[in-house]
Amino acid sequence: MTIIDHTPQLSDDQPVPFTVTEAGARAVSASRLPSSTPGHELVPAMIGATPDTSAIVYIDCPTSFCTLDHIDEPVRHVEDLLHSSDSVDCTARSFLNMGRLGLYLSAVVQSDPASSDPRVRGAHILLEADDLTYLTPEMAETLADEGIAFFSRLRQLARAAALHNQTVAADCDPDMDEALRRVRAGGES
Repeated sequence: MTIIDHTPQLSDDQPVPFTVTEAGARAVSASRLPSSTPGHELVPAMIGATPDTSAIVYIDCPTSFCTLDHIDEPVRHVEDLLHSSDSVDCTARSFLNMGRLGLYLSAVVQSDPASSDPRVRGAHILLEADDLTYLTPEMAETLADEGIAFFSRLRQLARAAALHNQTVAADCDPDMDEALRRVRAGGES
């Protein structure tokens, strides 16, 4: 019996061609390995321009906050990897235009391991409003304290407006309106 080998012969410096299948990606994404860094695990990440040319690599992921699935959210280059938590959001709409978002705030814990800035490499808070604001944990604590004070004061303002509206509504008795109209008209009926 003669066995014919159709495997292409590659030189030592040529990469072995492969394709990451959906089933293979799912199987790999379920596997996590311990890391030597506390609060981290080695997790699979998809790196590459297209699914056909992507590779799965294991990265040191800060699983203490990172909720990204690095397989389902592939990046083109390893340097493009970010770690991010789920977002905390706050929105408000104007009663004059309910279709338009008047205020939007969003915050996440984020880390960019390839950043040249050590503050961005470390875990920090990314606050999004009209612009992106990068906060150290200490800055975020201060802002949270100011936000608590602001929203407490906002509640006081809301209660003052509601009380005023109740008082004005009580003064708007139709009989009182008629009496006021007569007084302004000089007592004429």
